Amino acid sequence: MIKDYIPHVRLDRCLGFLARRPESFKARAQRLSAALDRRGWNLEITPAERWRGGSRASRVSAERQLHVEVRRLRALNDEEERRLVLRLEFAALRLEAALRQHGLALPLRDDALDCPAVLRRHREWSCLRLEMVERNLHLVLVQLERYRRARTDRGDLFQEGATGLFAAVDRFDWRRGVLFRTYAGYWLRLGFRRHVATALHAVRVPSYLRPCLRQQEKELDATGATASRLAPKAGEPRKRTLELARQAALPARSLDEMWQGPQVEALGSWSQAAIAPAQDRDLDRASLESGIGLALGKLRGRERNALQLRFGIAQEREHSYAEIAAVLDVDVEQVRQILVRALTKLRRPPLRHRLEQLVS
Repeated sequence: MIKDYIPHVRLDRCLGFLARRPESFKARAQRLSAALDRRGWNLEITPAERWRGGSRASRVSAERQLHVEVRRLRALNDEEERRLVLRLEFAALRLEAALRQHGLALPLRDDALDCPAVLRRHREWSCLRLEMVERNLHLVLVQLERYRRARTDRGDLFQEGATGLFAAVDRFDWRRGVLFRTYAGYWLRLGFRRHVATALHAVRVPSYLRPCLRQQEKELDATGATASRLAPKAGEPRKRTLELARQAALPARSLDEMWQGPQVEALGSWSQAAIAPAQDRDLDRASLESGIGLALGKLRGRERNALQLRFGIAQEREHSYAEIAAVLDVDVEQVRQILVRALTKLRRPPLRHRLEQLVS
């Protein structure tokens, strides 16, 4: 029967004494764990409110709320980090001993419900692991700023960083004399790079195949050869694999991407025109031109002229930023700002609804 628990203050003193000899820490910690089991003592479970903040923030965006919540968490100093790492390893040793005693393994299944001792050990280990991750989430925000220009969702990047923190906690070895924040940086960068490399593709390309793709591209660029000329050297299976992988590596584009920036064409209208019957294209073109004309009529003179020149609307061809700047007698940066303002107005609900009807 469970009678008591050992507080963290007392446990830290014991583990700190055992950690003076790192080479024998595991064996001595296992003996300490067995002694606590004989007494029926558990480990103290720290409530999450002790390292989390107090009241919630006001109503803000999801990304802003995430930043506020992370900054409210109490970060670890070097001494607190060392104590928490020792507690975590000690809790993991106790969990392993309990699993061996009852013939179980991670992840726990329904048969573990009949073993309250195993569930208690798992809860102790999970709470310490969660504390270690949450009190180092600020590292994710620091690394995330380096990828602010990446064409991926920042929420997904943050999730990858949190996953990398869990992997770092499970693999960290304090005996090497490295701080956890230094070790975790590697796993954060690894998770971010993998996500950025695969997030923009409709089909995920395996990481082991990317170096092969890069080598293939270098050979094609250096020799000017085609895939058919390289087939005798590469062999049919490898050639087929590379062709499929290169097709899968093509980025996925949205049909509505026309409204995402001034340098993107209307993919939706282009695909609609490509599949329309020949006899209906003239009518579609007329309705499209009239609809675009009505939408452009809501813009100011310079904004309307800049859009028409940039996308070739009622023009012979599309014009570059420099050509538009010469026509409007402004610099290139002002042209970019004019286009951004114009496209922002087109994204407003009334005009956007009218344009979406034309390409739907």
